[in-house]
Amino acid sequence: MEDIIVKADNGNPIKLRDLGRVVDDFKDRETVSRLDGTECVTLRIKKRAGANIVEIADSIKTLLPNIEPTLPAGTQISISQDNSAFVRDRVADLNNTIITGLLLVIGVLFFAMGLRNAFFVAIAIPLSMLISFLVLQGLGVTLNIVVLFALVLALGMLVDNSIVVVENIYRHVSEGSSRARAAYEATKEVAWPIIASTATTVLVFVPLMFWPGIMGDFMWYMPVTVIAVLVSSLFVALVINPVIAADFLRAGDKKLFDDSGEVSGPILRRYKALLEWCLDRPKTMVLASNALLILVIVIYGVLGAGVEFFPRTTPDFAQVSVTAPQGTALEKTDGLLRKVEEIAKAEDNTESIIANVGFDANSFVVIGGGGKTHSGVVDVDFLDRHDRTHTPWDTVENIRKQLGDLAGAEYSIKVEEGGPPTGDPVVVEVSGPEFKQLEEYSREVKNLIATIDGVVDIKDDFEPGKPEIRIEVDRDQAMLRKVNTAMVAGAVRAAVNGIEASVLREKDEEYDITVRYDAPFRDSIDDIRDIRVLGKDDVQIPLRDVANVTTAAGLGSINHIDQARAIQVSSDVTGRSSSEIMIDVARVLSEKLEPKLKSGYRLHYGGESEEQDEAGRFLMKAFMIGIMLMFLLLITQFNSVLRPAVILGSVVMALIGVLIGLLLTRDKFGFIMTGMGIISLAGVVMNNAIVLIDYTDQLKDKFGLKLRDALVRAGVVRFRPVLLTAITTVLGLLPMATGVNIDFTTMSIDMGGQSAEMWGPMARPVAFGLLFATALTLIMVPVMYLLQDNAKVWVLRTVHSMFGGGTKPPKRAPEVPED
Repeated sequence: MEDIIVKADNGNPIKLRDLGRVVDDFKDRETVSRLDGTECVTLRIKKRAGANIVEIADSIKTLLPNIEPTLPAGTQISISQDNSAFVRDRVADLNNTIITGLLLVIGVLFFAMGLRNAFFVAIAIPLSMLISFLVLQGLGVTLNIVVLFALVLALGMLVDNSIVVVENIYRHVSEGSSRARAAYEATKEVAWPIIASTATTVLVFVPLMFWPGIMGDFMWYMPVTVIAVLVSSLFVALVINPVIAADFLRAGDKKLFDDSGEVSGPILRRYKALLEWCLDRPKTMVLASNALLILVIVIYGVLGAGVEFFPRTTPDFAQVSVTAPQGTALEKTDGLLRKVEEIAKAEDNTESIIANVGFDANSFVVIGGGGKTHSGVVDVDFLDRHDRTHTPWDTVENIRKQLGDLAGAEYSIKVEEGGPPTGDPVVVEVSGPEFKQLEEYSREVKNLIATIDGVVDIKDDFEPGKPEIRIEVDRDQAMLRKVNTAMVAGAVRAAVNGIEASVLREKDEEYDITVRYDAPFRDSIDDIRDIRVLGKDDVQIPLRDVANVTTAAGLGSINHIDQARAIQVSSDVTGRSSSEIMIDVARVLSEKLEPKLKSGYRLHYGGESEEQDEAGRFLMKAFMIGIMLMFLLLITQFNSVLRPAVILGSVVMALIGVLIGLLLTRDKFGFIMTGMGIISLAGVVMNNAIVLIDYTDQLKDKFGLKLRDALVRAGVVRFRPVLLTAITTVLGLLPMATGVNIDFTTMSIDMGGQSAEMWGPMARPVAFGLLFATALTLIMVPVMYLLQDNAKVWVLRTVHSMFGGGTKPPKRAPEVPED
């Protein structure tokens, strides 16, 4: 190439070597990557939406052993991050939780109903699951961690209907009916109550299907899965269980009532005595339960652990972002990242460290995202949780403290957590017309929130822009020399960046041939001024003669919020909940900055707090809509307004158990998880109350029992199914609530894990709430029913006595013998 003749001057050839250097070299470097201190090329592979991440990862791992031998000697391929491992672990955890819960449920059914009858109920679990999977597959729902947890949540609930049906058949057979007759009569007796109870639970989850935003996309799978499972379990309970029981059910030798009509068994006798004692004091019991509810709410307000938006799970990965001033050379930024690598490497909890210079946190999700020489990221992978000497949170705090001693750049740490993506815990948006003023206000916001305890990693999205050389063409001089703006721009671009003159082909490879000024002739602003522009008559004109060359700082980016220019200041939090810190941030800024804002400028608080408010409003709306739908359904079933009010009252009482559970476990009240748990609990609690009240009405209307006697008899008859449905639901959630994970592959027991950290805050409120709600259902639902009936009779008699009339005041139903 050096011998290429460029031109002949008076017969003398001018070769390329006479004009410049020909160098076989690389393009100017824009990025640097290192794995544990060794230079590398980082390849990140993303899956298509809907693709199976585990299958993709397995395919890649199968290919790598065949690729590595074809690479130059000394080259190694390492997998530094594998998100499929995260998915495998979570799926394995939830699978083991489902199996553990299933065994616990079958175990309690075995002790309560015997092996054969327990089998009839337990068969509802695989059948309901199978039907549910067919429905979910038809809806295009793939198996993910939310679907798996929904199956855990529904595990105890899906046997509720089967328990009610099989237990009622069992009772009829024990009282002398044939199996076929008992199956028909018992199923007919409870069919509408369990249809209504299942419908109420489904109606609770229906509003959750319309949750907007990213959080809604994440949680949508839960209501869909639970609804599919519950509807499937209803089909199994009403169709399959009676058919099997009619042929194979074994009658028991214990009856609820002996020949004299007295209750059999010490537990039932004690329950009957307690219920009768409470029914004699309905006003006192209702006042006491309301007082207990208020007391628990007050105690929780004083001693509660606070609130949170979404549970923070222990991270397996952290990313340190380094941002130097705009225009910082790649080499200098590389030096800053090396210091971060040294700090991370000194921590004994780290497994691998990847440094990427020339990238920022968003570079890997944008095509062509590299080339930002002033920024870089360091990815820190933590050891397996069983090999860690302390928590990753401690490691992150140690790294953060040491980064505070490094100058020359801004440092922030973002940890990888489970759950949907959310905004930074603290976000303050400063908006207004002028960027210069916004920059001053954003700087003051950063200084003020830095004084608040728990605020760390403060940053903003304002980019002042890197220094730039501005070339302003003198149009008069340019016109005289026959030079235009495009010619000036082309000459500068060719001199500084170079132009692709041709391509050199060597065997199967192609190499770009770039022509530009040598480095000593383009390194300073004076060199730029000396760049030659081809003018009139092919005269080489110095750039300084046709343009004014100056330096200035440009704008890196201009962000808008609601069409107004804005700068966003954000931070992470540590040691305190984000909601508490956000309250302090709003207070400090409202006192010290907002009064000084000029007209047209304002502060807006967003991020996690804004998402938290939106989620709270939606869940409250969803809860109220669900309650309203259930209320309308119950009015239709009972043809009454007062009885649905009694059933809904049991849901309110269940809050006692939820709050006591939060106090005992020291869990924070999660807007997402605890809120979802309460909504789920509402549907479960109503099931038992509906079955109890419906049977009470049957005893009143069909057999003529007085209300008090009907309530006592209904309580005794429904005592075991109510207790069993509650116990099975709690046991189904127990592995997730306690974090105990039995690995049935290795037959080992494990504690904790991200699945328990994420879903435990939902499972525990449901479990505690259901335990208390069951006791309240068996006692307070009959008491409230009796009290509202007494109130109804008193009102009617009062109206009759005041206004008279031809109608007689209502009378109680006559007492009917037990037989």
